[in-house]
Amino acid sequence: MKYKKSDPLFIISVASQLTKLHPRTLMLYEKAGLITPFRTKTGRRRYSQADIDKIKFIHYLTQKKRANLAGIKLIFEIMKLVGKYNLKIKSKLFPDFES
Repeated sequence: MKYKKSDPLFIISVASQLTKLHPRTLMLYEKAGLITPFRTKTGRRRYSQADIDKIKFIHYLTQKKRANLAGIKLIFEIMKLVGKYNLKIKSKLFPDFES
């Protein structure tokens, strides 16, 4: 079976291990509106590979570029807007980011 990057596969403890971040940090990113993990019927979080990639990018922005969460939210909004015009700016603006 082939999975898509958007399939919610990972529970928070696994997402935490994959990103090397504390589960509380993932919850803070969610509270700030930066990520929105899938919720099961019982309310448990499930993260996709796309979520994992985004979390790693958020961590890069906070640690390497010293951006705060409000600034990152603005960066994501700009990237989304620019993406509508099929412009790929992430690699141009952040060439040192390694996913």
